[in-house]
Amino acid sequence: MCFFYAAAAALRLARFNSRAATQDKHYFEGLPSPSAAAIVAALVWLASDQTNIGLPGLILAFVVTAVAGALMISRFAFNSFKQVAPGARLRFPYIVLVPLAFVLIFLHPSITLLALFGSYALSAPTVWVFRKLRRRSRGTTTKRESISGNPVMSTQSFSNCVTGKTSSCPWPQRFFTSLIVT
Repeated sequence: MCFFYAAAAALRLARFNSRAATQDKHYFEGLPSPSAAAIVAALVWLASDQTNIGLPGLILAFVVTAVAGALMISRFAFNSFKQVAPGARLRFPYIVLVPLAFVLIFLHPSITLLALFGSYALSAPTVWVFRKLRRRSRGTTTKRESISGNPVMSTQSFSNCVTGKTSSCPWPQRFFTSLIVT
């Protein structure tokens, strides 16, 4: 499991570096590796307070590490919080929640950090399921969307890819259309 987690972190960082120029800055594609590391570290910290975690604790650590690794290489859109303006007006709940988070971290650091980073890790899959269910209830399940919510490829773009009129096609279409002998 350690190798899977390390390989997932390496793949996540390689994807981040290769797509840094073209990716939407408001979202990360896949769970950021520091957040995944914080989840695993908070779980270890929480387990260190226990005297005997036994087999259930070992299974929980295995599952949490596997899920954190899988979320790093997933295509879920995680909020990057880069659109937060430092000089903007804050709403009252934010003014209350930030000091409350600091107080909870001070009182119970391992539980609070695991809850904070765990909820961040589960936020993107939860939003994805919610959007799928909402789209299904509206009857618009055939339209594919990218991370930013824009259509992945229109029918015109797809026909241009098939005929070879554009180089902006995804690599499988470019590769397979280059094999076609005309």
